[in-house]
Amino acid sequence: MLKTIVLPLALVFCCTQTYSQIDSLKNQLDSEKDAKKKFDLFIEIGNQYRSEQIDSSIYFHQEGLSHSDQALTSELNLCAENELAYNKVLAGEVDLGKSELININAAINEELDKKNRPTYAFDLQKSLALNFKYQAHVAQKQDSLLLAVGYFEAAIDAAFIIQDLDILSKLFDEVARTHYMLGAFPRSLEYCLKGIKINETRGDKKGVASSTGNAGILFKEMGEFESALEYFQLALSLNEELGHERSIAINLGNIGVAYDKLEQYDLAYEYFNRAAKMHQELGSTEGLIYNFNNMALIHQKREEYQQAIDFFEKALNYSLENENHYTYAHTCIYLGGVYKDQSLYSKAQFYLDEAGDYCKKIGALDLLSEYYQLQSVVYEKTGKYALSLENFKRYTEVKDSILNENNLRKVFQLENNYKMDQRIAQDSVTHAKEILLHQAESDQRKAELKAARLSQFGLVIGLLFLVGFIILIYKRFQTSRKQNRIILKQKEELHFQKDQVESQKEALESKQKEIVDSINYAKRIQTAILPPMKLFKSVFPESFILYKPKDIVAGDFYWLEKKDDLIFVAAADCTGHGVPGAMVSVICHSALNRSVRELKLTEPGEILDATKKMVIEEFEKSEDDVRDGMDICLCVIKPDANGGASIKMAGANNALLVIRKNADELEEVKADRQPVGKHFIDKPFTTTALSLNKGDQIYLSTDGFYDQFGGEDRKKFKVLNFRKLLIKVSGNEPDEQMEKLDHEFETWRGEYEQIDDVCVMGIRF
Repeated sequence: MLKTIVLPLALVFCCTQTYSQIDSLKNQLDSEKDAKKKFDLFIEIGNQYRSEQIDSSIYFHQEGLSHSDQALTSELNLCAENELAYNKVLAGEVDLGKSELININAAINEELDKKNRPTYAFDLQKSLALNFKYQAHVAQKQDSLLLAVGYFEAAIDAAFIIQDLDILSKLFDEVARTHYMLGAFPRSLEYCLKGIKINETRGDKKGVASSTGNAGILFKEMGEFESALEYFQLALSLNEELGHERSIAINLGNIGVAYDKLEQYDLAYEYFNRAAKMHQELGSTEGLIYNFNNMALIHQKREEYQQAIDFFEKALNYSLENENHYTYAHTCIYLGGVYKDQSLYSKAQFYLDEAGDYCKKIGALDLLSEYYQLQSVVYEKTGKYALSLENFKRYTEVKDSILNENNLRKVFQLENNYKMDQRIAQDSVTHAKEILLHQAESDQRKAELKAARLSQFGLVIGLLFLVGFIILIYKRFQTSRKQNRIILKQKEELHFQKDQVESQKEALESKQKEIVDSINYAKRIQTAILPPMKLFKSVFPESFILYKPKDIVAGDFYWLEKKDDLIFVAAADCTGHGVPGAMVSVICHSALNRSVRELKLTEPGEILDATKKMVIEEFEKSEDDVRDGMDICLCVIKPDANGGASIKMAGANNALLVIRKNADELEEVKADRQPVGKHFIDKPFTTTALSLNKGDQIYLSTDGFYDQFGGEDRKKFKVLNFRKLLIKVSGNEPDEQMEKLDHEFETWRGEYEQIDDVCVMGIRF
């Protein structure tokens, strides 16, 4: 499952031009007298600035538009407007830029369709190709990879008409990258090899270096790691000659991947580290993401889990900042894997749920394959065998569609076609004519033989038909007699089986009733340990508890204890739900009571430390490595005479949320990132103190509310939406708040199954 990753294809083409090149173009602009050439320079300088300084790019493209208005035909306005529309996409105005690109595309086609050939038809055709390319980039941003492929291929058709080899080279590389992301490796290789050919024709060493590196990526995907290493090293050598730093950084990372696959981990880590440093110096966040992930994977293989998580979280943050859904989903899968390796299945499931939403939206087969495989393992480990089998089937289906025998055969065939092109080109026309003549003579002899045998063949066929008809009639008679005997026997068996099924059904119904009765009795026991709402209201008159177990019994519970002038209150989420979760909750509830009642502890951090120790000791009696425990938000409240209170809080993964009186924002008192239970992080819990005034409100919650799937797109409710909802309802009376929260939850859930226990507690002072 630990699969290192290479940078996507075509990134090596994205090397930014140096400022010396831009300065050179500016010098040409100052001295240029020809109006058309001046326009071309404005557009080219704008394009060079595009990857680094979008504002400068917009400025030069607008200058080009003004210049075409003043000195040239309006046809060139479309070329400049095309670039400005794409700049809007890059500046974040994706929908506006997309709409303008569509309109410009229609206008260019209208100009090209006119009977009188436009003066600047070549420029319009080139802009049409670029327009399709830019629309492909928009489709990629919106996670529509198949649509992007269609736009790229339309761009290739447009560029092919004017034989613009520079645009074709870049388009071959980009469509190869997109096919790669879709898992269509044969099509990816096809365009990769086209890129090599066209770059060799152009004498473009940079392009050859890029396509060579891409070929290495495809060899890596096919499991030919030594060949992949050879291609990566060749690409590195070419880029070092060219001095292209960003391409060098990419090649270093990909060499690291090859060494990793060859199980030379020290060398792999060295190359990943070198690549990450170069990407950081160059400001390439995407390169940082991939190399951080790969370094994390090596730590994971060495069971250095905290180092792995640190690197994965860095990659995740960069992916979020840059809205890179592909790398975000990939990193979530990796985090799911590292938590799975530590048997922290709830954490693993959290990240898998996050990854699954994006994987299905993007439609990238390589990510779906990894997602379904890991999801199958996590479900198996948590005893959800039906779901495990279902996800394994999906994994095999996706994997088969990516790399089946025909795909691999086609990949190697494409490579051989490329290597044999010149030899095939040397086949002579004379030899071809001889083959055709020989074939014609052979066809004539075959026709004569066919005519001679035709009558004999017809006679034989007639006799065979007659014999076959007689045999068929006899067989049908025999079969009919046999079927009658079988039907009689089956009727007897069916009567017997029906009696057995009815007997088993009665036994199952009786057994099920016993189980449900036992669980209902367990619910009575669990309800007995929860503080009655009447007691809770007597302590906190303005309060509510929204408590919705997923099953008859729950893993979530709320807790209340009084000691002198202190009030202890908590909302806890134990591992699992249903009967297993309820069993864990009883152990954790008992440990909390002992920490306060027997050990006389009053500091919330110390209470959680003692509770954690008791829980671990209880589970260590088992021969299995049990890592069950709970996430909790615990508050120790000391009311004051003015209606406010001083609070001390400690949390295990669950924060305390505070909304001050008349405030329209929410404060978060952070929890420690560790559970109450066995964990690879083992440090004392932190106690945080705060003061509340009359009218202030606090909220304690487990994760069941905001993890619920629902809505039109079957997505999670999410933490941010939950907190916005609390702010929205906070102005109501507590009981009304509970009703509104419950209504919102049920509306969001709709027809979907509740996935976890829900516990939300609100207290107004």
